[in-house]
Amino acid sequence: MQIKEEPAADAPSTSRPAKQTTPNITGKEVLKSFLEGDHAALLTYAKICNAIGILDKMQESARVQLLEQFFDCTDLAADDRCDQLVSCFAQLSWHLVPPSILSKFRNMLIELAIRHVHHTEKIFRCALQHFCPVVLKQDENSGNQRELTEADQRNYYKMAHHIITAVLKCQPTSTKNLLRCAQSALPHRMSASEKLRAYIRNAIQLAEKVPQLKRDVWMMVIEEIVTIDNFSTHSVEETSDTTSMGVPSIFAMDEEIEESNENEKEKQHSKSVDLLDSIISDIIFYIAKVHGVEDETKQFDSSWLSFVISSPSEVFPLFLSLLESHCLMSVHLHYVPFIWLYLGSLNKDYLSNLCDSLWSVVMRPSRVQSDMKKSHGAAAYLASFLARAKYANAKYAFHWIKKISGWLVQYVDECGPVNMGIGIRHGTFYALSQALFIIFSFRYKEFVKNEDQMEELKRLSLGRIIHSPLDPFKHINRHVALCFSAISRSLQLVYCCHLVPSEQQTEIQRSFEDMFPLDDSCSLSVSGAVIHRLLRKFAPLAEDVHAVRSAIEKAQNSQIEDATFDYLDEDEDVQMDVVDVLSFPCTRMQSHTFTRRNRGAASICLNGSVSHNRIYQDQQPSTSRHIPRSTSLAPVIDRRNGGIRDPALPPTYHPRFHDEISVRRMPHTRIPGTDLVISKIAFGSAPISGMFGNVTDSITEIIETALRLGINYIDTAYWYGQSRSELILGKVLAKIPRKAYYISTKVGRFELDYARTFDFRADKILESLTNSLMRLKLTYIDICYIQIHDTDFAPNESIILYETLQALEMAKHCGKIRYIGLTGYPLPKLASVIAASPVRIDVVMTYCHGSLNDNSLGQHTAFFRSKNVGVINSGALSWGLLTEKGPPPWHPANENIKDTCLAAVQYCASKKMDISRFALEYAINFPHTICCVVGMDCVQQVRDNVELACNCALTELENRVRDRVMRRYLDLLENQGWEGVNVEQYWKRLKKLGLTALATHRMPLEFRGLRYLSEKEIDENLAAEKYSESPELADISKSDLTPSVYEGGLKVWECALDLCNYVEQEKDALSGKTVLELGCGAGLPALMALKLGAPKAVFQDYNRFVLECFTKKNVELNGISQERVEFVGGPWSETKNLVEEKSFDFILTTETIYSEDHYGTLLDLFNYALADSGIILLAAKTYYFGVGGSVAAFLDATTKHAKFDHKIIKNIDEGVPRQIVELRRK
Repeated sequence: MQIKEEPAADAPSTSRPAKQTTPNITGKEVLKSFLEGDHAALLTYAKICNAIGILDKMQESARVQLLEQFFDCTDLAADDRCDQLVSCFAQLSWHLVPPSILSKFRNMLIELAIRHVHHTEKIFRCALQHFCPVVLKQDENSGNQRELTEADQRNYYKMAHHIITAVLKCQPTSTKNLLRCAQSALPHRMSASEKLRAYIRNAIQLAEKVPQLKRDVWMMVIEEIVTIDNFSTHSVEETSDTTSMGVPSIFAMDEEIEESNENEKEKQHSKSVDLLDSIISDIIFYIAKVHGVEDETKQFDSSWLSFVISSPSEVFPLFLSLLESHCLMSVHLHYVPFIWLYLGSLNKDYLSNLCDSLWSVVMRPSRVQSDMKKSHGAAAYLASFLARAKYANAKYAFHWIKKISGWLVQYVDECGPVNMGIGIRHGTFYALSQALFIIFSFRYKEFVKNEDQMEELKRLSLGRIIHSPLDPFKHINRHVALCFSAISRSLQLVYCCHLVPSEQQTEIQRSFEDMFPLDDSCSLSVSGAVIHRLLRKFAPLAEDVHAVRSAIEKAQNSQIEDATFDYLDEDEDVQMDVVDVLSFPCTRMQSHTFTRRNRGAASICLNGSVSHNRIYQDQQPSTSRHIPRSTSLAPVIDRRNGGIRDPALPPTYHPRFHDEISVRRMPHTRIPGTDLVISKIAFGSAPISGMFGNVTDSITEIIETALRLGINYIDTAYWYGQSRSELILGKVLAKIPRKAYYISTKVGRFELDYARTFDFRADKILESLTNSLMRLKLTYIDICYIQIHDTDFAPNESIILYETLQALEMAKHCGKIRYIGLTGYPLPKLASVIAASPVRIDVVMTYCHGSLNDNSLGQHTAFFRSKNVGVINSGALSWGLLTEKGPPPWHPANENIKDTCLAAVQYCASKKMDISRFALEYAINFPHTICCVVGMDCVQQVRDNVELACNCALTELENRVRDRVMRRYLDLLENQGWEGVNVEQYWKRLKKLGLTALATHRMPLEFRGLRYLSEKEIDENLAAEKYSESPELADISKSDLTPSVYEGGLKVWECALDLCNYVEQEKDALSGKTVLELGCGAGLPALMALKLGAPKAVFQDYNRFVLECFTKKNVELNGISQERVEFVGGPWSETKNLVEEKSFDFILTTETIYSEDHYGTLLDLFNYALADSGIILLAAKTYYFGVGGSVAAFLDATTKHAKFDHKIIKNIDEGVPRQIVELRRK
């Protein structure tokens, strides 16, 4: 590099000095000066880095001159202060490096990686980046894309491998770093297929050159192609008419296969399938090369794999473990399993080892739900290999039929009365039953040729399996059952056609998911040439073809009355009586009694679906409407102690799931007045929803670790990620025993949008609860702990007391929840709601008041204890104030609190201690609290928090530091908080948006063509008419009903809209009829009648200002002339004096029967005003929480009044239940 000093451009030529040049300054000298702190060198260093970034714009000679200066100064460049320069080298595309210096450039990268571990990862990423083909930019002149030659591309691949192996040779401990880089550098499946395929090819070569990474690299490769396979299969299924219950294509006949192949080449041959085809062919070629049988794959591209080091004895166990870890639980895999089909064909012992391995997975005890699912998948793969692989001979397949049927018969016997409830694995039973039927259907053609095998088949007691009380045909794929039943009937083996359920009867909760690996419906153009030679087609005997095809295509489900082929043994006859059917709001549960004849056994009660994996003996079906029968309610029994419950273990302890030692270590406390025994620390699920950033660890592993270590309480809410937390938990908890945890959710706070954030109406509460149950995949909340989220945001306390809590009480009686709780920040508000609540509140959760900087919770625990309310602490870190990371920008605390907490954090950091540990220990052990909810987003965090909860102690030094922090900093805050800050901001924002009341209470401003005032316009009218400060208005709430107070006139209620809908449907009956609306409010039903042809309507309301400021304005908005309307104010007892007797053909009224005290007055007015042939239409909620009224009570009063006939003409179940009643004169 040369830096020259040029003369000024405008200097006179006569006075130009002699030309002077500075000495050449090399890159080594620049780096040396830069590291010494020279300012001029700093500028030069920055120019060099910029120059490397625009290397593509330089001539080749300039590139050589620039890069060569750094080849001999790697000792300087390796300094971590030269990180920017090394990054520039690492990010440089190798095609920009002139070929003459490429080897020197490679050596420089190797030396940089070896000299300083700080640069190793950069060089690894640089090399891995070149595992993909180099794509050149378009030529600026021609616009065409330039391409590298194949030789150049191969050289870059070799260079990348050389760099990695050279670095690992000097730094063997950096293999984990390399693996992490390789996983992050893997191209996305949606990227160019050539890019992903090249990367996987190079990754396979890397696994050969670095044996210690072989397993991890292959796991990465298989995981990627499994993901692509699932993605492509879902794409095909979305455009296909078949469903999971459709006919599996494994049963397709020869001509059907030929016909479908042509269709699939057009429909299913997508980009992802082509990519899978190419990758599978590469893997098959690799396996063939390892086994020395490349002749079978000579049509494949072999140029990419020059050598292999692995031996068959290494590769087969590796792929066997990959099958178990990545394929057995993937239900929708279509193409990847063919790899193992080919692998099994290479050695006569491989098939035996493969089947034995799958059988061991099937028989393995299931500790978690994933183990059970893996067991079901292993049964499906076992069936596929034995049924579809041509190299599996008939003798070997028959051996497995005997083995599987023997286990099934033994299982049926173990489920008898003697061993009831022991070893119940119904899902495995059904999965193996389906496997047995598939193997038999494919291979029976070979068995019938052997008389000995046919005789042995008849002795296998297949009838005991098929006709057992477990009824396998109702739980396996219907078309598998149809095919097997048709074949077995033809062979006169067992008669079971009448047991196959009809299409309408297949809607049953199945214990396992259908899997059909090695399905021959694919059309792989490259790898298919090898695969199809190994696949057996479904080919029944010629005389059975018609019967099988008819059974599948026509789905014959009716019972065939043909005693000729009834081979059911007498002692296997089974009778099933439906004892009781319980219908609950969210699910339907059934209890069946199975009676086995000729055995002298007592009846057996099987509670719920057999998928519950538990059978209870000597119990009667539940008839309670409050709590559905569930295995989660069964007591914890220690069978080792003679069936006595172990008091040291909580009721949630599950011996086949939990770590007993960890559960015993975890302190548990019973919530007062309940049967819930809660762990000292609870799992807060907000972090797993992504509210605070991405979660790097497996969420399934996080939750399973927490539960296994003794945490038995999970807290969630719709607000946590706007349902993401609940959806994630629904997927994860489906794999975990239901009795192993309690769970709570929250209602009341919903969307991020200010206009839809809070809603405490009863219909919204019940709707939210129902949706939460669906997302969590639960029939009810087992922890029985629903919380009203943030009560301080409600517009007034009455909506909480008389609507929200009443809705939750109704949900409790319906069995959706078991206990009710409150949560919020202001402690006085929580205490006020508990003191005034008309229903029992069992639990209260408060946050940020039981922490180091604010322990004001201690001032209220005595009150909560006096009300027998359990207290749960949360917000131990005060929303980030007591962390080294600091609070989020939205934190509502004032600057004094933030500065003081920051000083405390810094003081702890100076002592090399984490204040978060102090805060958690303090919150977990806060006096008179049940537990502390802590958000956790990684496995290690779970383990640390559990250890802290179990040990419950800080070291002596930690205690001294914490006490010093409290005295110097946090005690000075004197429990300062941020009460009311968020609430004030919320209401200011609503006011700015023009929403003067709770935004979610606002109805649309137009309905069925009827216009009415917004709440803002109502307030303006009240102010203009000087009603704002009126005493009668002070008693009115626009959001709920209060006992003994007439209210709600300024709100459009749901029942008014219901009646408008009904009136519009009966428009012909209203033409020419006079109408009276009682308790009109907005007057929408009467306005609808006027719109439909009623000549006149009278609007009556108790409150004069409602008529003036709301009803009259709505009449004007809808263009109704004053001659057609009349307005009457005052109580119903005085209305008789203001209207004519028997003058109205229709009387309309909504939301007027909320109080039983007024029923007599209302019925008297009906009798006075209604014409002889008139009709009364009344719309109301089925129940009015807190005030005693109901439709049933009103109808009883009508019957006693004896003047009207009545009937319910419409039921509305959406949200809060509502009804429309019609009354006519007797």
